[in-house]
Amino acid sequence: MSNDSTCSNSVMSLSVGKLELPYWLAIWLLIGVVWFLVAVAWMPTNKLYQQGLVALLWLPALLTVFVRPAFCIELVRANKFLMLTFAGLFVWSSISLLIAEPSLFFKELKRQLYVGLFLLGVAAFVRHNERLAYQTLIFAALLLALAAFVSVVGFYVLQGYSLRLRLQGIGQLSHPILGGYVIGLVAAWLACGRVSLWVRLLTLVVLLVFMLLTQSRGVWLAFLAVCILMPLWRSSRRGWLPLVLLVLVGVPLVFVFIDVVLARGFSYRPEIWIKSLDLISLAPVWGVGFAADYHIIGEGGKVFDHSHNLLLHVAIMSGIPAVLMWLTIWGGVAWQGWQHRKTPLGSLLCASVVFSSVACLFDAASLWGTPRPEWFLTWLPLGIALGLKTQVRAQ
Repeated sequence: MSNDSTCSNSVMSLSVGKLELPYWLAIWLLIGVVWFLVAVAWMPTNKLYQQGLVALLWLPALLTVFVRPAFCIELVRANKFLMLTFAGLFVWSSISLLIAEPSLFFKELKRQLYVGLFLLGVAAFVRHNERLAYQTLIFAALLLALAAFVSVVGFYVLQGYSLRLRLQGIGQLSHPILGGYVIGLVAAWLACGRVSLWVRLLTLVVLLVFMLLTQSRGVWLAFLAVCILMPLWRSSRRGWLPLVLLVLVGVPLVFVFIDVVLARGFSYRPEIWIKSLDLISLAPVWGVGFAADYHIIGEGGKVFDHSHNLLLHVAIMSGIPAVLMWLTIWGGVAWQGWQHRKTPLGSLLCASVVFSSVACLFDAASLWGTPRPEWFLTWLPLGIALGLKTQVRAQ
């Protein structure tokens, strides 16, 4: 009897071991995730950022398939709904590309494979250690807060630019809108994270100043939405702090720059969206292919590079069915966040969903592009959701 029990325990330990990552691979993925989160600001060029991702995140994610195939199978089983929908979006976008730009099919297909490896890497890391994944996001938020401080001092003090100019941060935060969204997202993490009061107070002030100096009103609305809806998933006596800080820091700055804010009006958004609908009507099923370049010509001949709305952008690129599949995926991510709202990482996922949902209404027009700040708003929440679901199934 004891021999049978020993044999059974050995078999169980062996099967459980196949569902766990080796220590060296987990550390490699940790470094890769930190690189994705932090190097977006601290690397001077996009080329270095991309090369680091290949070596530190894509490669260990690919090795996971060969080193722990059972782990990857379990990831798919635990997330059948999300994985099937993602596969549908992957295939549909590929077909639309093949129809619209057949000569670019094999060249551009690597973009989608990059996304798949990214999702696998993030999900594997979250599945390996949920608590460590949460701590990694908070650690990255603190380093990005430091990058925000360096950006403000460097741009306005060392370079001597006027406060009325839109802030351009360091590294990939140089774009006022996209850089503002990255900083706004990590501010949302810290707003609902379990961080000491004084650390949270100091970092949020720095992050809010960065957000406001970018003069990107979509960032303000996205963070405001997080502050208002946070009590739905996180009850805390200090839950009011981010909203109060937003008012104390934001109102004086908005008052100072009120003429700049009003001068830009709606930044052509209604006109761009209407013109985008016209483009969608030309190819509503397959779109123009995600590798194509399109331009929206507004009144007076002003040219815009994209639709300034993620859903409209996906519809233009890959058709309306692709939008429906993306909305289904995003609904699944939101559901995972809600189910895990009482956990630290689940709370951050809820904040990510709210912030990203609002942000993508006004900007973030990229889905299958190479790794860039928009991935913080789209693929990163999906990777976290996949890992959380697998973690629960394993427990």
